[in-house]
Amino acid sequence: MPLQIDVIDTGSGISPDLLGYVFEPFVSNKSGGSGLGLALVASVVSEHGGAIDVSSSVGKTHFKINLPISTKIKNLKSINHNRDRS
Repeated sequence: MPLQIDVIDTGSGISPDLLGYVFEPFVSNKSGGSGLGLALVASVVSEHGGAIDVSSSVGKTHFKINLPISTKIKNLKSINHNRDRS
């Protein structure tokens, strides 16, 4: 069973004509954006044997990242994601 990471926002969404290309370099719907962020994320996920998928509609974009779990961390009980970051 892979580790699944869901990243969901409530922004304006990604245009349907761009949705199939968001992981390609230099694709952006933001003025001044380089279009490299999601391409880099997709590359890192792929290099670790994982997969990334995106779905989007007005008011919601959902990125789903699946990564294989290393045998070294399969017994990990929990991760404290609310730690103090100061």
